[in-house]
Amino acid sequence: MFSPATYFFERGNLNVTLSKKYCDITKLSDLVLPNSYIQNIKTPVLIIHGNQDTTIPFSNSQSMMDLLRTEKKELFVVEGADHSMKEVKYSDLAFNKMAEFFKEVYSRK
Repeated sequence: MFSPATYFFERGNLNVTLSKKYCDITKLSDLVLPNSYIQNIKTPVLIIHGNQDTTIPFSNSQSMMDLLRTEKKELFVVEGADHSMKEVKYSDLAFNKMAEFFKEVYSRK
């Protein structure tokens, strides 16, 4: 499962926000988006985080939620899931939440 940031990053569309070239990334801090970038996001944002994630600290998601100024934002915690959410029961929860979020945000009212 890819997050939008991962999706765009791997295709080179986030190069302006990275501190290093893709091939030179050796640690997580090389992927940090500047706070000013996060604060300027105006579109709806859904952050999905597994509570057993040992790759990205949960506090990162909480900090992003605090920095986001967009009107529609949500943090969805997948209980028991690690970073990859490879187990179907976790990825199903994440995909169902994404579908629900997109329907809510993009449905005609």
